[in-house]
Amino acid sequence: MELARIWLCAGLLIGSGICYGQTTQPATEPSTSSGAADPAAALKFATDRATVRFADTDQGRALAEQVTAAEKARDDARASGSTDDLSSAAMQLLSAKSAYNRALRAELDADPDLKAAAAAQRVSVAKESQVPALNHQILDFAIKHLGTEVGNGECWTLADEAMKSANTTHPAAYVWGRPLGGNERVFPGDIIQFTTVRLQNGTWWEILGDPNHTAIVREVKSSGVYVILHQNYGKPGKIVSELTINLNTKTAGEFVIYRPGN
Repeated sequence: MELARIWLCAGLLIGSGICYGQTTQPATEPSTSSGAADPAAALKFATDRATVRFADTDQGRALAEQVTAAEKARDDARASGSTDDLSSAAMQLLSAKSAYNRALRAELDADPDLKAAAAAQRVSVAKESQVPALNHQILDFAIKHLGTEVGNGECWTLADEAMKSANTTHPAAYVWGRPLGGNERVFPGDIIQFTTVRLQNGTWWEILGDPNHTAIVREVKSSGVYVILHQNYGKPGKIVSELTINLNTKTAGEFVIYRPGN
């Protein structure tokens, strides 16, 4: 689909430039990470799309022409050297931009896709705000070391070094904090300790732990379904890699999910 891209930026609205005049280029969907859409990127995409749609309406074009004319009048006043003329032209330009901004804001407020994206972003922010600060620090360490070997490359070393980087420790070997209760919510940055866990879906299966394996939760996709960061596992070997697991398919073994800390 071809969408207008607005240029000649002047002023700010919801974090990006309000622009006047237009060229065209294809719109691109927001990028995703680990198969899940980034709510912030989705909101920006919906905002950009609604903004360029407005710019291509009769009202948008008419208001943009008024802004362009007011900018020319201001430039002419500057060239003339008249302080009075420049002051008057500046006020007219401000009025023209304000009229454009009000009309654009009304268009954005009425756009259903933008409303849905904004609601999803609010939910995401609310969820993010509940994640403990220590979890954030541990997860940041693991993400920064993706594709590299941490310590001696053993699985537990990733969690151990991540906790050290956050200036905290854990109670004992393979015990990474407080075990979560069955009804407690799992957060990114929580640590899973596996003991010979077998996951099976039809003829496909995998083992986590021989007998022990440690991983850090990167993303909670749904109940029991997590994207984890770990090392010393499978083909990637002793480097930090990512894996999506579904603990609802467990047929053997045990696991404990820990909230990091003493």
